[in-house]
Order: sequence, then structure tokens, then C-alpha cells
Amino acid sequence: MKAKKTIKWGCGIAAVILAALLLLIGSFIYVTRCRITDIDAATAPDGTYEIVFQTVGEPVWPFGYSHARIVLKRNGETVTKYKFDVANDGGVLYPENWSIRWEENCVKVMISGEEQLDAFYTYYFDGTVRHESPAVREHENRGLESPEMMFDEPMTDFSDLVAENEKGESVFTISIENFIDCYNSVYLQTHETGYLNSTNSENWYCSDELSPCFGYESVRYMFSADKTVWPMPTISVYAPDNDEIDEIRMVFDDHGFQDQFHELFRELCICMEKMMMPELSMAEAEMMFETLYDQSDDNFFGDHSAFDDPQRPVLNAVYQYKNIGMYCFYGSGNIEICFVPLTAHSVAFLEENGIPRLDWKDSD
Repeated sequence: MKAKKTIKWGCGIAAVILAALLLLIGSFIYVTRCRITDIDAATAPDGTYEIVFQTVGEPVWPFGYSHARIVLKRNGETVTKYKFDVANDGGVLYPENWSIRWEENCVKVMISGEEQLDAFYTYYFDGTVRHESPAVREHENRGLESPEMMFDEPMTDFSDLVAENEKGESVFTISIENFIDCYNSVYLQTHETGYLNSTNSENWYCSDELSPCFGYESVRYMFSADKTVWPMPTISVYAPDNDEIDEIRMVFDDHGFQDQFHELFRELCICMEKMMMPELSMAEAEMMFETLYDQSDDNFFGDHSAFDDPQRPVLNAVYQYKNIGMYCFYGSGNIEICFVPLTAHSVAFLEENGIPRLDWKDSD
């Protein structure tokens, strides 16, 4: 009997401990993932509608997204709820992270975060919600025609600029400033202003680095449209001097993936393709982007981001258009689409390293 009582007491204590643990885990999950906290609220001028800005749970540790939602109410009754994430460097959200404007049939909301572009939401009084990224807004404001009409053919074909310099290095024979002008000439066909600033502006980082593919001694000029926005796509130009370019890299922060930055990255890459290969149709440029982007699944290099790093496996292929080479890889949380000149020297380098050259339409 005594042994049975001891077992019962032991089971009871274990049950209590288990229940306490489950309660503690449940409380933790509720606080971090489910608890709704009001941040701020505003009422329409006529008093009919109220909009409430709330957080859902806690920000993802350590520097992840803050989960938020907005609730629109009419005379105290919920009209709609809409959840979204805010890239705010892992910080909590405050009333300063939103601003609103009441209109006749809706309320417009702007959400800001330390690591994202401003996001725009329209909450209509009938319950529908519309999310507008800055790129979508600009697209609608321009009133673009069909995609095939987006680009006129620029004068510069980068296939005509491929050569070997005095060191025998494969280069594009164009200065960085002229490269900027060429890129902006394409970008301006669908935007009111150019994208790249002069290298004299504060938007460029500058450092001595080896070019990623062939390992040439170069200066890396890296452009960010907004240095305060961490996941902003960047454009890097590697140049041994002011009159030549070794390689061009388009970098997307996949670790901090956001739809608006992915769309911006896609647009910037297609502009780069159209600048370098003006014979491409819009459909071909889009296909080229998808082919290169998909290649990152085959070239996954973890935390290594330099192509000449001996710890990394070789590229599975370099895609070729005339004498322009292109490849894409994933490294250090980034997806990187790269453009290199192909001459006898660089082709020999690829062959020595067992890297095949494929037609860009061949994604196998």
C-alpha cells in the first residue's frame, strides 16, 4: 500500500509539474505570438469610423519583423482586420510608426519602419483593403502602356565594349560615370528621374576588393538608394580604374525578404539587362531574370560570398549572351546576379575551373 501511495504522489507531482510547464509554455506562446496590444487609434471627423493600430505578439528575436494589424470599426463594430509585418530592426512599434488620412470613402494609412520603405494601405469603408508598395504607386501614376512598350532601344550595346586590357584582364571598356549615364537612360524611360547618382554622392560605398568572378584587383563601388534601409537592393561595380569595369553585381537581401524589395530588385535587374543587351525584348529580359534567379538554387554557398573563395564549390554554369557572361548565386543571405565580360582570357579561366558556358535560355 505504501508503495502505491508513493507512486500516486509521484504521479501527482509529475502531473502538477507538467501542467505548470504547459501553462508556462502556453503563456510564452501567447505573449510572443498571439497577444494583441493597442498602439494607437484614431476616429473619423464624423465619429462614425475608428481605426486601431495594434501589435500581434512580440517582434521576432533578435532583429526580425514586428507583427502588426489594423482594425477598422464602424460604430464600434469591426468592419475589417488586416495583418502585416513591419521591418523595424526587431524593435517594438509606436504611434510614430503610422500616419493616417481620412477620405470620403476610406482611410489611408502609411506604415514606416527602420528597415523598410514606407508601406501604404487603403481601408475602404465597405471592408476591402488595398496594399500599395511605392513601386506600384509609381507605376500607376505613370500610366504605363503594355510591357513591350516600356523600353526604347538605347544606343550602347555592352557586347561592343568587351576587351582585354594591358594586363590581359577581361573588362568592359566604359567608365563608371558613363555606365551610370547608360543605366539611367534606360531607367528614365519608365521613371521621372534616374536611379543611380554620381559616384561623388553619399549613396556609394567605396572599397578595395577583388572582383568576385576572376579575382582582379579592383575598387568596388556599391550603390544603395537609401543607406538607412538595410534590405535595400544594391548595385556594385568593380573597376580597376576609372575607364574600365571588371564586373557588375546586383544584390538582393533574401534573408530580410520583403515583396517590395524583391519587386524593386527584379526591376533593377531587368533595366540592367536592357542596358547591356538592348536587342532583348521585354519578354526575353524577364525570362533572363527568372533563369538567373533560379540558378541561385544550384549555387548555394552559405556564408561565403566571394566567388574566388577556395572553400566554395564552383559555379554550375555561366550563362552567355554574345560575349557577356551572367551567373547567380546565394551567399551570406544574399541572392546575387552578376555580369562579366567574356574574352579568350576569361573563357579560359572558366574552362580551367570546369565551369560550363550555356546559352542563357538553357536553364538546365
